[in-house]
Amino acid sequence: MKIGAVSEVKIHSDTINCVNWASIETIVTGSKDHHIKLFDVNKKLETQVLSLRDSVCSALDVKNDIIINGLENGLIKYLS
Repeated sequence: MKIGAVSEVKIHSDTINCVNWASIETIVTGSKDHHIKLFDVNKKLETQVLSLRDSVCSALDVKNDIIINGLENGLIKYLS
């Protein structure tokens, strides 16, 4: 099997800590830039930006349109 980049897009201003393929068309990313972003892979467009204010997203998961994210300050946030 040969693996290579199909496409790449810069969507954050700092390190991306986590990525979740939420649906066929949507990727959710969390970054050190204090944002969670939803990205449409078909349109190659950012569809939503969620600000975490002063917290860095360390981990995230998506279930039933709810984003659960772990923050560097020890908190867990639920976003919908």
